[in-house]
Amino acid sequence: MEKRADEAQAPDLLPKLRRLRVGQVQGWAAQWRDAQGVIPIQVCAWRKSARQTRLTLETLHRTARRKGRKLRPRTMQMAGYVVLVGTLRDQSPERLLELYRYRRQVELAFKRLKWLLQRGHLKKTDPQGAKAWLQGNVFVSVLIESLLVVGGRFSPWGYLPASGQATVPLARGVLDAPPAEAGRQSDALVAR
Repeated sequence: MEKRADEAQAPDLLPKLRRLRVGQVQGWAAQWRDAQGVIPIQVCAWRKSARQTRLTLETLHRTARRKGRKLRPRTMQMAGYVVLVGTLRDQSPERLLELYRYRRQVELAFKRLKWLLQRGHLKKTDPQGAKAWLQGNVFVSVLIESLLVVGGRFSPWGYLPASGQATVPLARGVLDAPPAEAGRQSDALVAR
């Protein structure tokens, strides 16, 4: 499969996508051609379930209505798939989709951090100052998250709710540990 930067990207991809079963992941070697030359790429695709496709279509229709646009038929057909194009050709399609999910989780965590701290942009121009500012804000956000979890699990009767309840991943183990005796550190803190 070879594409030019100025060509439509989906026409010959849809027949391949339609052959996928729900939940199946497939990858294809391809090339991207532009003015600078040819770049080898890998196209990874995953077929969504009917429910996931319906939810995606609802979101697309809602966004189109809000922006006063009309959805193209190809957009609605592509709503049933997750398609990822990348240059890491030595990785399996499953691994590339997994890496994308991790990247997306980090992105969402930073969006939540910015929302919690009401921060939009780094206010420092000095690289060391920006690094310290960012680390300080990450520390404060983890502290806030931990306090929210502990506060949500606080019991006036002096015990924690049954284990298995969700905790902040960064504080897991510390928050689930039984209270230590007076004057002793919790084993969860020592293990870290």
